[in-house]
Amino acid sequence: MNCHQYQKAMVQDRVELGPVLNAASKEDPANLSQFGVTNFDINTHCAMLNRDLRTLPNFVLGSVLEMSAHFKEGQFKTIVLGEYIEHCVPAVVKKSLLECKKVLSDDGMLILTFPLDARPPKSQHAERHLKVWLEGETGHDITVWHQTVWEDDMLEELFSETGWTVVKKDPVSYAFIKGRNPQGWGILLEKA
Repeated sequence: MNCHQYQKAMVQDRVELGPVLNAASKEDPANLSQFGVTNFDINTHCAMLNRDLRTLPNFVLGSVLEMSAHFKEGQFKTIVLGEYIEHCVPAVVKKSLLECKKVLSDDGMLILTFPLDARPPKSQHAERHLKVWLEGETGHDITVWHQTVWEDDMLEELFSETGWTVVKKDPVSYAFIKGRNPQGWGILLEKA
C-alpha cells in the first residue's frame, strides 16, 4: 500500500467520528477532500504543479507550527500529517507534534506517513526547486527536499518526548525509494 492509499484507508475508517484535518496538505495528493476534510497548508501555490491551493475545498492558510492559532483546542478527531516530517529538522517536528496535540480531541488519532529517503537533495528535485520553506534556527528548518531519515530510535524518542503512543505502524511504499525495505511508514498515534 502506498502512502496515499494508507491515508485514504485511515481517514475513511475515521471520518464518521468527527472532523478531519489534512495538515501540510499541499495539493491534497491523496484526495482526502472527498471526505470533507479541512485542508491546511503554509503555501497558497504549488510551484511544481502550478496549482493554486486556495482552490482546494475547505482550505485554510497557515503553518503546522501554529495550528492552535487557527483552530480550537480539541477541534479535530483525526489529523493527517503526511509527507511532512522528513522535510524537517527534529526540533521542528517536535513542535509540530505538540501543536497537533492541542487541536486534536483527547480521543483523537494522528496519522503520520513519511518516506525513509536518504537520497541527496539534487537526486530528489531539480536544482531550481531546491528551496528552504522555513529557515528558522538551523537555516533549513523545513525544506522542499527530504532532509531527515526517521529511524526507529529517533521515532521512539520523538513520540516519548511529545507524548504520543503508537497504535499501529505499517510499512508504506514510495515509488522513488529503491533498495530499502520498508520504504516508509504509516503510523497511527494517540495521545499518551
